Amino acid sequence: MNLNPGSDPSAIYWTLVQVNQSLPEQEGLTANFFSRDEVENLSRLISPRRKTEWLMGRLAAKALIQNRINVEISLNRISILAESSGSPLPLVDGAALPGVLSISHSGQWACAAYSQSCRFGVDIEALSFAEPATISAYLTGSENAYISTQSEETQNTWRILTWSLKEAFVKAQRLGFIVD
Repeated sequence: MNLNPGSDPSAIYWTLVQVNQSLPEQEGLTANFFSRDEVENLSRLISPRRKTEWLMGRLAAKALIQNRINVEISLNRISILAESSGSPLPLVDGAALPGVLSISHSGQWACAAYSQSCRFGVDIEALSFAEPATISAYLTGSENAYISTQSEETQNTWRILTWSLKEAFVKAQRLGFIVD
């Protein structure tokens, strides 16, 4: 698949979208925007929240890819499936698109980023309250110790920032969510 002329192969292209309401699972939405494999993947999701996040991330990624390729194409010809690692795999008409795609979502926001040659990962997180025990379980002892030295007012932000950096790093390693 040809990318837009003048595309810088080392650039990271990204988009950030906001959805102010939950996305309904409607036949028109899935048929017009998603491939058969994606509709099947969506049908396996149980949680309405997870379905909305999945839809938001895929729509952001598809819009970004549609913008980067050098032809007019309907979104249902672009598939965002998963590699065995769990990392997103972009396909156009069934052919893998070369490069790296990373997707993240938090609350009403979804972010997608793509590069032909850079290895990277993205993560977005809302700066809302995060249960310290939940996030701290994913941080190292030294990370938790450093955060405990920060003012009580900023400890939550430090926890979320550290978690977000780690998640982006894991995505950059193309590990998806198969690592603990």
